[in-house]
Amino acid sequence: MKQKSFMARRRGNPELVTPARATPCETKPLSDLNDHWDLRYLQPALRFFRAVDSDRRPARPGDTIRAALAEALVYYYPIAGRLRELPKGHKLAVECTGEGVVFVEAEAEATLEDFGDPPMPTFCGAEGFLCDVGDARVIVGRPLFYMQPYPNTLRYKMSLRACPLDVAIIIFALDVLQYLPSSSIQTYTYRIMKQKSFMSRRWGNPELITPARATPQESKPLSDLDDHWDLRYLQPGLDFFHAVDGDHWPARPGDSIKTALAEALVYYYPIAGRLREMPKGHRLAVECTAEGVVFVEAEAEATLEDFGEPPMPTFHGAEGFLCDVGDARVIVGRPLFYMQYPNTLSP
Repeated sequence: MKQKSFMARRRGNPELVTPARATPCETKPLSDLNDHWDLRYLQPALRFFRAVDSDRRPARPGDTIRAALAEALVYYYPIAGRLRELPKGHKLAVECTGEGVVFVEAEAEATLEDFGDPPMPTFCGAEGFLCDVGDARVIVGRPLFYMQPYPNTLRYKMSLRACPLDVAIIIFALDVLQYLPSSSIQTYTYRIMKQKSFMSRRWGNPELITPARATPQESKPLSDLDDHWDLRYLQPGLDFFHAVDGDHWPARPGDSIKTALAEALVYYYPIAGRLREMPKGHRLAVECTAEGVVFVEAEAEATLEDFGEPPMPTFHGAEGFLCDVGDARVIVGRPLFYMQYPNTLSP
């Protein structure tokens, strides 16, 4: 292992980064799921990034990251607010005050390569990279998001502590920085004006992809959190990928994806099973039956560039890219995962 115990060598002064422009002032009550008592803490995380364009790396990347964060907060403004307890029932709500998130620029005697290629946990001394937030169980009336990047010594690494209000908000704030051009924040804009309404032009026949090898046959009850009634539906999502090496892109990428999916299901075999209701209390369990997940190969009159660079929501007509799953609220006794790959999008 090349890893060693690392510590932040220098931390700047914490500062509040506010939205780059005016945002709505409103109150947003949390859902029952996000208001769960077990989620009332600041969750630590480490993220690693490489510069998109290292030849045009800015002299002060911390300023560029700060500007990107401020721009992101315009659209995801609740994360710049503060949590309050509502008068009845101690339920939480986000007051969208625009007060901002905490940003601390730091340095460390380490490079990205010191963490492995790719970086793999565990990271010795990882706590030395995290923002000092005091008591992480106190979340009311304080910033919801803390960021401590190391732009000059790790290209790029940052530590985060965030209150898990909404996974989409956290992911977006991170993706802003992942796709950030290193030369200028000005090129990071929402390319929605370039988008149009897209529809898949041809669908292949749905097929079940099963694990590539034999997997355990067992039953796994869901946790209280995963078994929440508000989570009993099939969640749609769009993911975009560039080919790692365009010269070696396969002639039939759909076949390669199916093979990779079958291999992944060997290790993540519960997702190839089916949900069942247990006799008592209507609780759910995953029966690891290896029946498989649904794969549909499709075509679309679009390229990856049509979604912007980087791809940013909202995507008009995105439902045309999604698998037809029927009633998404029915999850018992059916596949747990549907994948539709449109092979005319730039990989």
